[in-house]
Amino acid sequence: LPGGPTRDCGLMVRRGAATGSRQVTGPGRVRATVLVVLERAIVRTAGQEEDLGPGDALLSDEPVDADVVAGRVVVVTVTA
Repeated sequence: LPGGPTRDCGLMVRRGAATGSRQVTGPGRVRATVLVVLERAIVRTAGQEEDLGPGDALLSDEPVDADVVAGRVVVVTVTA
């Protein structure tokens, strides 16, 4: 591609059973069910700090608060 490689992140939910959203964000506080790492990131949740690489993800059954200390992530929230 003229601008370099791309990465696509899609989200599918069953219509009528759940709703979902996704947003790319950098450092800051987020609330999410899933965090997908786009570039090396440091994320803190529940007092634990994780050093994550591209393609890594943090998953939770319920939305949780997290601090993205460095890097970019896709914040995914799914609500039943």
